[in-house]
Amino acid sequence: MTNKELKKRLRIESKSFVPNIKNQVLSAVGYSHKVRNKNIFNYSLKTALAFSLVVVLSITLIFLSKTNNIIHSNTIISVDINPSFELEIDDYDKVISIRALNIDAALVLQEDSESFKNKPYYEVIILLVEETESIGYIDKNDPEHRIFVNAFNDNQNREDEINQKLINIIPGLLNEKQFKAQTIFIEKTQEIIKEAKSHHISVGKMNLIYRALELNPLLTIEEAIQLDVKRLNEMARNYSENQIADFKDAYKLSVTLFEQKKQLAIQEAYENKEALLLEIENCRKFVQQNKLSEAKENIDFLISEYFPNLTSIVLVSKQDYINALNIFEISTNTYTIVLLDLINGIYNTQMKSFKDMVRDDIKLSPQAFNFNFSFDTNFPRFEISNHSQSNQKEEKAYGLIQQITSLINVAQSNHQMRHRLMNQINALITEYDDLMESNEISQNFKESQKVKDFEQLYHRFMNN
Repeated sequence: MTNKELKKRLRIESKSFVPNIKNQVLSAVGYSHKVRNKNIFNYSLKTALAFSLVVVLSITLIFLSKTNNIIHSNTIISVDINPSFELEIDDYDKVISIRALNIDAALVLQEDSESFKNKPYYEVIILLVEETESIGYIDKNDPEHRIFVNAFNDNQNREDEINQKLINIIPGLLNEKQFKAQTIFIEKTQEIIKEAKSHHISVGKMNLIYRALELNPLLTIEEAIQLDVKRLNEMARNYSENQIADFKDAYKLSVTLFEQKKQLAIQEAYENKEALLLEIENCRKFVQQNKLSEAKENIDFLISEYFPNLTSIVLVSKQDYINALNIFEISTNTYTIVLLDLINGIYNTQMKSFKDMVRDDIKLSPQAFNFNFSFDTNFPRFEISNHSQSNQKEEKAYGLIQQITSLINVAQSNHQMRHRLMNQINALITEYDDLMESNEISQNFKESQKVKDFEQLYHRFMNN
């Protein structure tokens, strides 16, 4: 038996030690030690005291552990704009879950719910307000709009702590983002405080119970007290899990093909970029090996196929070849960035139109939402040879051409959307016209075929 096992055995056996049999027990476990009789009583007393101390400490730790769990239970924060959201935060004030409490919130969260997790709750609240504003649920310049933000926790101290943080932080952050909306926090009347104390629940939960009782007359206070905050939140808002699930499924079905086309366009852009960079790198190897005739043949091919605006490049010295290939590489990477911005711009423009339509349909009939919308899936392709070595103003003008063309195609495919889309089209056309008057837009660009084709398309659309 090891020394550790021996000590353990001794601790167990010591619980039944009495003066007359102590030596026999020690002998039974194989431990031989002479102890003077005068210390027997003192030893037993010390053991008893030590054991008592361990028991007291254990009970204290258990109590503290349970108390700690109550203090640091997850807090629920509701954000009502309309839309209505529910955040669950941990004791580090980080969002661990977020859910939509109505269909409008499901529209806002459709693509971003996971991105909100593990962020500070105050940051997520501001992001939700911004996203809600982008879809048109709130006008940031409207001082009459109200945003309700409340925290709920079974422990009153924790609830008060989070609510005070909300009061201290949220209005300032909204002001920084230039939102003029009023922020309304939890109501704490003397009646609610008294009622909450009498039922041994937090003021926030009592508030929520009152709201739930208004919409559920068959519900009693006694029943409501037994419900958790999440369930009360549902009852206070006529929450329908099935309806929200159906909405999410229908939304996803409507946008899946469009999203797939976008991803394919992005993938194709990257693949073409990598293929072109590989050709440039292979040509660079010829230069490194001083095979300039082979290098020139490759450079001539690259100019004719991809860089027709660089025919003026002079190739005499080895450094000339190196410089030419560096220009090709920079041009390829720059064009790819411009192309990806175009693809994402067209996607975002159409998604905004789609969400505007869905938002308005929800207002008209939240029980029967309509997703009758045709997307323009003709994203721009990797055609670097048609992209002039233009300046930033010309690149921006080209991007506006692509976005306006996309919206015109959407309007022609969705006649019911024409009136809604005209605001976006007119705003972009105004920006385009101002840009085309800039001295930085070359005459060659203004007279290019892509500009002529676009302006003809726009005029035909406006005259129909």
